[in-house]
Amino acid sequence: MAEKDLKQMYRTRTEGHFPDAIELLGRTYAKVEDLRYGTNPHQPAAFYRPADGKNLVLGAYEILKTGKSGLSQTNIEDMHHAVGILKYMTRPACAVMKHCNPSGAAIQVGGMPLAEVYQRARDADAQAAFGSVVVFNAEVDADTAEEIMQTIVEGVAAPAFTPDAVEAFHNFDKFKRNKEIRIVKLPDFSNLPKFVDDGTGVLEMKVFDDGSVVLATPYLSRVKGPEDLVPAYCDHAKKGRIDIERTPTERELDDLLFAWYVNIHVRSNGCVIARNGQTLAVGTGEERAVAATKTYLAQLAALALLSCALADDRERLETLRQAPRLVERILGMEEEVAAAVVRYRYMETCVVLGRGYNYATAFEIALKMKELNYLIAESYSSADFMHGPIAVVGGGFPALLVAPSGAMFPTMHAFGVELKARGAELLAISDREELLAEAVTALPLPEGLPEWVSPLVAVVPGQLFALHLALAKGHDPDQPVGLQKVTITR
Repeated sequence: MAEKDLKQMYRTRTEGHFPDAIELLGRTYAKVEDLRYGTNPHQPAAFYRPADGKNLVLGAYEILKTGKSGLSQTNIEDMHHAVGILKYMTRPACAVMKHCNPSGAAIQVGGMPLAEVYQRARDADAQAAFGSVVVFNAEVDADTAEEIMQTIVEGVAAPAFTPDAVEAFHNFDKFKRNKEIRIVKLPDFSNLPKFVDDGTGVLEMKVFDDGSVVLATPYLSRVKGPEDLVPAYCDHAKKGRIDIERTPTERELDDLLFAWYVNIHVRSNGCVIARNGQTLAVGTGEERAVAATKTYLAQLAALALLSCALADDRERLETLRQAPRLVERILGMEEEVAAAVVRYRYMETCVVLGRGYNYATAFEIALKMKELNYLIAESYSSADFMHGPIAVVGGGFPALLVAPSGAMFPTMHAFGVELKARGAELLAISDREELLAEAVTALPLPEGLPEWVSPLVAVVPGQLFALHLALAKGHDPDQPVGLQKVTITR
């Protein structure tokens, strides 16, 4: 698909044929509008509200600035989950939403301005906040709007916006970003039902592919204040009741209550860690563009499984089942790898060499070196490296060999000896002691590894090496500077 077509998909309204009104459980709903699309660009969608118009919030939104042909279903769902968090907050607060989960949230502490509240919510996970929907429970001022315009944001919703704030959101010429940002004014939502004794006439509905429906009452909290938080204790069979040694401070209770309310709209088995009115960690799948180590291993495993299935080779399939256990053993070497990489923290160039089954392994390890450490790491077949490029090897030049047991080991071992004789600093990933003994840095593999399975296992020490080298160099391996979730190739 052409780049223009791909971008246009997300900016084009997908037309559907939805009625102007529907009846659900004896209540009439009027269509607010046809949405840009549903969950995905090819899915038409429409948004409805109760026709009687009572106690509406999302159903009474007002678009102050539109873009990308309007709102999508996910945009509205993000606002819904954010409102579900912010309705509990009695001080100015902000929720930054990404795919129906909060990537970060913050509440005012002391007299901090709303712009700082937003900064703390965004920076709780600045990378996941890219392309987010940002929601406030207070009026958005110009300073906050200008801070929002510093990064890419899909939309902003709040009960009110100052005229200067609205002007800032329209000022693409100044900020050079967020031309398509949607600005949505919501009615006050502080009076929405929050607690179990508030009661609600609303039901949640989930419709399945066969038309079956689940109805459920919405979640309402029993926790109204710090006094409702139960101090941790344990009833021990022999020692009796064991209580916590100290009670939380007033500041800690405030953070506990804040984290409790944020966690209400963290999907699945949520876990939120907060301090000083800011989430430090939100325990749901975080949206990040990171070096794809698990992706590489998963693709190798899928190819190996497919090969076994096509060959109907049950013996090889049983051998393959041992790979996770072997990988787990290598992950247990993490402390040793972390200690070994310190020697290379000033390394700027290296080569990674493999042959046969592990030719691709050399490329993967070199890629991780480049992505995480921003150094020049070249990958070669040992045969190709012998014909010319070996000239770069001199005193102390780092050369990492991937050489497990198998048909290619004798050649790789002799190659390692040759490199050492030329003055290379030899690093070796192998299960063979004769090669590991030649190396300055040995990264041992489990013994008895069949050669055809070895790429699944041999790559892991290299990935760990790249990870810990990045940490030793002071880089953040979770936020590599050159990686993005979407890359458009021209």
